[in-house]
Amino acid sequence: MSPSTISFRLVPDVQHTSGRAVGVLEGDPDLCADVLLNLPKKDWKYIQYSMDRWTSGLNGPSTRFHPFEGTDYFVFKHVAQQHRFYGFLYHPVATNKRFLLCVLTTYAQKKEDATDPADLKRVQAWMDAPATPKAIKFFYPDEGGDKDKKR
Repeated sequence: MSPSTISFRLVPDVQHTSGRAVGVLEGDPDLCADVLLNLPKKDWKYIQYSMDRWTSGLNGPSTRFHPFEGTDYFVFKHVAQQHRFYGFLYHPVATNKRFLLCVLTTYAQKKEDATDPADLKRVQAWMDAPATPKAIKFFYPDEGGDKDKKR
């Protein structure tokens, strides 16, 4: 992880509401931004629709996206094309604790249903990286940044 080069931005062409948004960390080869932003058009449309569903307040279907019970981990997936985009849920705005941000960090291409624990360890590493809240705070100046303020 290269903390000085990490930045955050909202995923383009995804609706972002007053309650939810989806963003991506960039600046390290381990991050999933390049894969996500360069998906084939048909695959991107599927993932984009899933993100739009989530940001509009829907919590399913789990075949497209879901949290991991008891954690802040989250995944958007396109099972047919074997795409998995993992991240975490975060409350970036101290003055609006209802606003929930999904921060994508990790990509996996796989057939299996079960998540590889190594993928979630990579998400956790980005959650714990000091550069992560700093990058989000740059985008959301009223950033909570405190791990206790996550979901």
